[in-house]
Amino acid sequence: MKEFLIHPRPNLFRDAMRTHPQTAVLDVLRTQAGRPKGDFDVLFGTGQLARLAHAPDPQRPMLEWLRAGEAAPRRWDVAACFLMGFWAPPIIPDEALVSALAARLNASPQRAEGWNELVRALFNALVNSSSPAIIQAIKPAFQTALKHNAHLDLPPQVVTALSYRF
Repeated sequence: MKEFLIHPRPNLFRDAMRTHPQTAVLDVLRTQAGRPKGDFDVLFGTGQLARLAHAPDPQRPMLEWLRAGEAAPRRWDVAACFLMGFWAPPIIPDEALVSALAARLNASPQRAEGWNELVRALFNALVNSSSPAIIQAIKPAFQTALKHNAHLDLPPQVVTALSYRF
């Protein structure tokens, strides 16, 4: 089955992958993080394209980039949007990156920028991995998030993710 690509200009990323495959993903993330509002279609689509093109695994460099800008919420939002497109078979979510995202989810108020995207990215990691470490990182984060935010009007996809039966 052919996957529908969300990216509005996939050839731009494909060209970047040909010229600088090691940095193409982080270049997109940096650019999007520097904008007033990240472009979901570009980020999700870049995740899809990186996965389908078997790009060099961007998860560890992404984790380093996130940690270097810990106080910049835009980075976490941008990374989560990318990971929603990237974390699908055959990609195995990186346990350290998942743990960092789960910790960020627990540390962020629900209305913080990128909170819903963090939930959705972590849900993708959860359903695409059988790793006990990933489950152990996400389960308490989801349970805490649901407990503290059940009274809020959350998007249906977020409610579905947070209500996952472990």
